[in-house]
Amino acid sequence: MRYWFEMAANTEIIRDARSDDLSAIVEEAAAALREGRLVVVPTETVYGLMASALAPDALARLAELYQGEGPVIAAWHAWSTEQATEALEPLDRVHRRLLRRATPGPVSFWIRLTQAQQDRCVEVLGTVPGVGTAGDEVVVRVPEHALARRIIERAGVPIVANRLRAVGASHEHTAEGAAEIPGVELVIDDGPTRYSQPSTTVRLDDDGGFTVERPGVLDERHLARAARHTVLVVCTGNTCRSPMAEAIIRDEVARGGGVGVRVISAGAAAFAGAPATAEAVQVMQAQGLDISPHRARELTREMIAEADVILAMTRNHLAAINAIDPSAARKAATLDPEGADVPDPIGNPHSVYTETAERIRLLARRRLEELLG
Repeated sequence: MRYWFEMAANTEIIRDARSDDLSAIVEEAAAALREGRLVVVPTETVYGLMASALAPDALARLAELYQGEGPVIAAWHAWSTEQATEALEPLDRVHRRLLRRATPGPVSFWIRLTQAQQDRCVEVLGTVPGVGTAGDEVVVRVPEHALARRIIERAGVPIVANRLRAVGASHEHTAEGAAEIPGVELVIDDGPTRYSQPSTTVRLDDDGGFTVERPGVLDERHLARAARHTVLVVCTGNTCRSPMAEAIIRDEVARGGGVGVRVISAGAAAFAGAPATAEAVQVMQAQGLDISPHRARELTREMIAEADVILAMTRNHLAAINAIDPSAARKAATLDPEGADVPDPIGNPHSVYTETAERIRLLARRRLEELLG
């Protein structure tokens, strides 16, 4: 059920936005934003005062209302991760991965745009969205709140927003007092926000790294995990080929100065806890790599889900991966770019292990160049 309240300042409040039929609410709010009006919309962290980035008068009012410390910052609120990444291309691969893994969610990304990215924003959105940032910067947020995203999508124009506390409201985790903000014409009241903290603000550095500018719901460790690229290597028993490949790939990444890459291995038919074979340990020791602490792990759906790239030793292993999770096909391939198998050296002389390790290194270099540059 929807309840309508006319305020003295002609502010309309829509309460009980958790009703089953939200279409009318979405349409009302989206139309108001398109028309250049200021609308208070809930997110999972705080209520935001939203405006169309294509409406100069609305942007000017949003800037005039700002009462925070430092420069006024209004973040572009994209309705999906795909919209955000499409508009900000070309992105550094770590930044793209961070956006894809941390959004939708309680995090805002501050990025300095190249001229190519500014041109891309104009092409996709019609403008470089933002208020108060330099012309080559933008703060982007993809809220997790379903109603907020529906309103932003339906509006069909780029939307910027500032938190209520920054525009003079005494409350920002509820809609209480939102109607008292001068110039606000519509308030969507969805009750208390999911989180009692604001979104975490992360600056994406020019060199591909990132720093936490303002703590919030997500901590730095969570973001570091999200930015990390995980490579999963799979063989049969996880005692010969895949542990050697794990060590070799990790070594190649380190040699190339790579950061934020995690390498793990597993076996499609592993006996959990089994050590690496003595021959594999010896061959790796000859290359200055120690895999003696390795213990076999059985391949699981969870491992497949968390991996960004999966490299199988043979086509049969690739089939086993896809049997566990058919969606893995988009990120799984044989270690050999040509699709050839890497035979199991188990039971063969030391020389065969050496040849296998050498081949794995050559193939790993090709794959890493292809995947990570």
